[in-house]
Amino acid sequence: MSREDNAPGVSGTVLLVEGDPAYQVVIQMTLFQAGHTVQLAVTLEEMVIRLSAPRLPHLVILDWSLPGGETTREALRWIRSHRDPRVQSLPVLVLTAVRRAPPVHRQALDAGATECLTKVTPLGRVVDHVTDLIQARRASPSPFTIGSGGCPLQLAGHHVIRVDRGTQAMLTPNQTDLLRLLLERPGEVVPRGELESRLLPASTARHTLLRRRVHDLNQRLKHLGAVARARRGVGYYLDWI
Repeated sequence: MSREDNAPGVSGTVLLVEGDPAYQVVIQMTLFQAGHTVQLAVTLEEMVIRLSAPRLPHLVILDWSLPGGETTREALRWIRSHRDPRVQSLPVLVLTAVRRAPPVHRQALDAGATECLTKVTPLGRVVDHVTDLIQARRASPSPFTIGSGGCPLQLAGHHVIRVDRGTQAMLTPNQTDLLRLLLERPGEVVPRGELESRLLPASTARHTLLRRRVHDLNQRLKHLGAVARARRGVGYYLDWI
């Protein structure tokens, strides 16, 4: 299903891999009405066929419980281990019917999902997440632009990837800029003044704004086993376990 780009906001192509026919119709129509083009798949095999085409979607939405005994972990493993970095770095939004989702959320992120939402999430919020992920994908530079020495983290556009675990998280542009500066000197303390001058406009609130950005970045990094630590009175450095 496709639609002309006449809806407000960011639109793009979404590959919807959904095993529940009723929910598939609901989410497909919701995305269509928001201006997105929707490609459909029901099984892992159909997803592989879609992602082997020359033109890729901007985003993949995966049902946590695929039919036929297939698992979303297998689908994520296939995406994250793909030889094409364009496929490997695709944002993946997992949707689960489990109402108490924290364990599933962690499992999905650890398996390589970018985000995880329950299917009882209001459809407007689902669309917001889809739009944010597509916008970040389109703003991303070429995949794998930064290596990281002894650090197990790499940036692929707005994705940060834990290369020794195959897990990743999606970052906002501000979070990406901060992590990029820290990755330039892994293991070293980057002076606070340098970070403030390169990331923030001149303001008396620079120190507070930087601390807020570091906090927000750490919320994204924590499930990757990484953290931006403060060296009191000096600056910040990357640490990982």
